[in-house]
Amino acid sequence: FTFKDELITKLIEENKKVAFSYMWMRLDNSQDEDCRNRFVYISRFWVLRAIYEGLMLPVLLLFVSLLIKHFTMWRSWFEVFNQWQSNWSDKVIYSWAENIIVFILGVCIMATFTYCIMNLLAKEARRCANTQIREVIVAYYHLVEERSLGTEEQG
Repeated sequence: FTFKDELITKLIEENKKVAFSYMWMRLDNSQDEDCRNRFVYISRFWVLRAIYEGLMLPVLLLFVSLLIKHFTMWRSWFEVFNQWQSNWSDKVIYSWAENIIVFILGVCIMATFTYCIMNLLAKEARRCANTQIREVIVAYYHLVEERSLGTEEQG
């Protein structure tokens, strides 16, 4: 976009974050109905981004608590596996080693799941942020910049 307004052009050259904040503020303070509707639409992306980012810590805590809470269940599965493998390989895994192996396997499995889910949440949060930025710029250009130029040409 080529902005005609000198203020926004200067802000974009100096600091893009300030220019984005200025565009956001102008959309928020506008009394135009189309502008208000677009602002509400854009605000949804801001809320979605906050939700996705806010879910990261609970997901981490969920997987840590699942690892701790179900350690005994995982240990019983490993005991069954140990009995099965000792029947055909004649190797015995001692109980102290079982705890270490179960813990390491549990941490690896939970870390993999946690990484995948947190990566998906971060990707969605980034997508929402990029969409929000794009929508603010487009809305500002069409609803503020073009309309102010149209009123100047008429007057």
